[in-house]
Amino acid sequence: MNKKIIIVALAFILMVAVGGGLGACRPQNHSMPTVSAAEYLELGEKYLLEMNYEQALVQFLSVIELEPMNPRGYTGAAAAHIGLGDADKAVEILRQGLERLPNEASIQTMLNELAEPPAQSETESPAPDMPLWELFTDEQRNMLDRLEQAAETFAYEAVYEIMTSDAFLELYSRPGLNQTEGSGERYKDTDNAQWALSYRGAGDGNDNNRDYWWYRTEFDKMRMSCQLWFHDDGLPRIAIRHMSILNGNENGPFTMVYYAPAWEALRRYEGSASEQLRSGTEVVTDMITGEIYVIQYDENGMCTNYLLDENGNAYVQSGNGESRRYLPIDHAMYAIMLY
Repeated sequence: MNKKIIIVALAFILMVAVGGGLGACRPQNHSMPTVSAAEYLELGEKYLLEMNYEQALVQFLSVIELEPMNPRGYTGAAAAHIGLGDADKAVEILRQGLERLPNEASIQTMLNELAEPPAQSETESPAPDMPLWELFTDEQRNMLDRLEQAAETFAYEAVYEIMTSDAFLELYSRPGLNQTEGSGERYKDTDNAQWALSYRGAGDGNDNNRDYWWYRTEFDKMRMSCQLWFHDDGLPRIAIRHMSILNGNENGPFTMVYYAPAWEALRRYEGSASEQLRSGTEVVTDMITGEIYVIQYDENGMCTNYLLDENGNAYVQSGNGESRRYLPIDHAMYAIMLY
């Protein structure tokens, strides 16, 4: 059995024993018609310490049946499953516990411990999937699958609907995505790709400045991402990106769709990148008006064909010369990931 899993189980056993949660085992009174949840709990603790995991599991499952809001029923049953060498069933019973007690720290803590991948020797190959994927509910997994399918086809309205939903934002309450400045967590891995969620806060205490990201990276091939972000106005906007990946960075052609319904903004960007910076020719299409802007970049990601208005602000003109597209400070579009 994996040492990591054994340590998790023993830690929970010792916690209960040291904290005084284990009392003397009372003899069962066979003359009584029922056994209380407290008695089942006491027997379960006794069997855990004796490493009689089969009997411990029976007792803790009885606790859950009689007192479904008692968190120790779930953590005790999980510890028994671990003792029996079945970590998957331990995760399953803990997830059931969180469905009934979503804010219970003891259940979440044990889940977090089980979610940490065990240390691997140099000869071991990584598991094809990260355990975190298994900790998501069926509804959460289905939601992430739908987001990926929408991103594949630049279905911006579907991406916007999913990413602005309470169900999606609840994913970021996990400890690894705790909405601090710059946090992230992979939730699935294969030999050729990985999937991740990340959060980037402004770090200035302004709750409006926050960015939520979803990624699928195919190594040295393509990175597909969806970004939801809020600025000082607190209004949401999203971007969907397909970017070529080489040597770990954005290199080669990319396509991005930007959607901000609050401003009736919908644009498509097609260009190329060099070490995460825009380079060469980029075509920006306003998908509402049909106007097209062509922007030229040098090797430093700086626009070279800009004009200046009467206030000194940089812009490029649309193909028909009737509209302007203003550029950020210093006439650069910066890294693709940041714009």
